[in-house]
Amino acid sequence: QSEESRSYHYGLWFRRAQLTDGIASGDELASIDDFDKVDASNAVQVDLMHRVYKLNTEAVAFWLNHCVFPTDTPEYRERIMASSWDQVDVRGSVGFSGTNDNHRIIPLQVRQADIPVDELRATNGKMLELILDCTVACKVLGPDSPATPLPAQAPKAVDAASSLNEGHRGLLDLCVGEGVQALIDAGSLMAGASNADAARSLVGRL
Repeated sequence: QSEESRSYHYGLWFRRAQLTDGIASGDELASIDDFDKVDASNAVQVDLMHRVYKLNTEAVAFWLNHCVFPTDTPEYRERIMASSWDQVDVRGSVGFSGTNDNHRIIPLQVRQADIPVDELRATNGKMLELILDCTVACKVLGPDSPATPLPAQAPKAVDAASSLNEGHRGLLDLCVGEGVQALIDAGSLMAGASNADAARSLVGRL
């Protein structure tokens, strides 16, 4: 936003705050009566502004209209929805899979054609060999794991300021304990957690 626009909106907030009795002293209000006086690095001023504007309807309306609604409540005149069944419902659809173990769940319009090539016939066995010979450990995470399908209640966050819950932290603890160098989250076990929060959680333990 432009400087003029920021000053205009801030003026709306401040004029609304002036209508609230006892919210701050005259000197305190004078220290934040103009946008140019705002210093986000001043902790005392930030605390004052929080006290003055936390229930300010103009500030709340600005936050909703410019931050929340545009991001979380967009509406579209039309929506395109499709599944794998729709995608193969055209003539000439061709696909490839490294293994043929999922042929029973593919759409009925698709026919599996096993190519008689010796190298391809061995892919299922090679995958089993990798799983059996290269797996270091398997561990079932607890009921708070984010991998639990459709839990009755969402896992409780350990820290309200962090996106990590107990399941996320349990997985990170496991990685640290096993000396894992890379976490490839193919199963979406860390779904809902930000990379920044995960990194902060790990920094002190590596």
